[in-house]
Amino acid sequence: MVLLIGGRLDFRGGFARGYSKDSKWIQVGIEADGIGHIREAEVGIVGDAKAVLKQTMEEALDGHGEFVKKPEDIRPALERAFASGLPACVNVMTGLAPS
Repeated sequence: MVLLIGGRLDFRGGFARGYSKDSKWIQVGIEADGIGHIREAEVGIVGDAKAVLKQTMEEALDGHGEFVKKPEDIRPALERAFASGLPACVNVMTGLAPS
């Protein structure tokens, strides 16, 4: 199972080379036309990656979800995630989205 969040399966993503042809894909993207464009996704979710991850962790998995923008906030977010005792996802912004 491959979960692709906010990424593209084009030349920047290597056209999904290196993954088994039998792997199943879940793709989250902000634009509907980008989902399943290069490789079929068994599940396609159109939405903001931050919102989708947070909602999935909090509702579907009854877990803890956070979005972190600044490096100094990573450690406290991880500490809160561990302290929650729940399945957790800490989504860290690593750079600006391509224009």
